[in-house]
Amino acid sequence: MPFVQFLGLDFLGAITYALAYGGVGFIFRDFLATIGRGFRAAAHAVEIVVVFAAIAFTAYRVSLYWKRRVYRIVPRIQVAELAAKLQTHYSERILLADVRSHGYYDRGANRIRGSIRLEPNNLSEEVKALPRDKDIYLYCT
Repeated sequence: MPFVQFLGLDFLGAITYALAYGGVGFIFRDFLATIGRGFRAAAHAVEIVVVFAAIAFTAYRVSLYWKRRVYRIVPRIQVAELAAKLQTHYSERILLADVRSHGYYDRGANRIRGSIRLEPNNLSEEVKALPRDKDIYLYCT
């Protein structure tokens, strides 16, 4: 009767396994409860940090948007229209500024006569120094 012997030994192994883990759980239940409370406290602290980080990131992005909102309403002009203005007596009131980034800016390239170079990374500061009596057109292509 090997099958009955197998069932008996299997039952004995299952009981031993259940009692061992049950006994360990009973003995260390307070320790496990303390660890569980620690995990819950750590999870709560991480949750607070993530919420504050999300709020700070949102505030940062809103401040960037607010600071640069004036650049979103820059009027655009067609090349042909600008070329026509440069051919008239109105050209004395026009200031052309090249604001291409370093990757696109080539010092040896032909530029529009009378244009100036402005650093795009420092544009807000450089625009403050430009004359107020001229119409300023920025090109970046």
